[in-house]
Amino acid sequence: MKKLLLGVLILVAQPAISHAGCVHLESGTNSIADFWVNTCSVRVAVAWSDQGDCRGGCSTGIGPNDRASISPIKGRYQARECVGKSFMDCH
Repeated sequence: MKKLLLGVLILVAQPAISHAGCVHLESGTNSIADFWVNTCSVRVAVAWSDQGDCRGGCSTGIGPNDRASISPIKGRYQARECVGKSFMDCH
């Protein structure tokens, strides 16, 4: 149980704010997309839900020191990050 808690970060914000960990949301720089930005040297997976297109949940993998383009986040959101290619890698 301790390993699971250390491997998952919960983010809640409106609008996006940087958080401790590898990933933060870059929002408002582009009207077409937002970006999950990975500032770490390892691949991470991010899963999130918002009040828009990802109401039912969305996820993506982000390479080391890279970013992933996503549909703009709508309203409040919750996100989790995990080291690995997908949430299947999180234990």
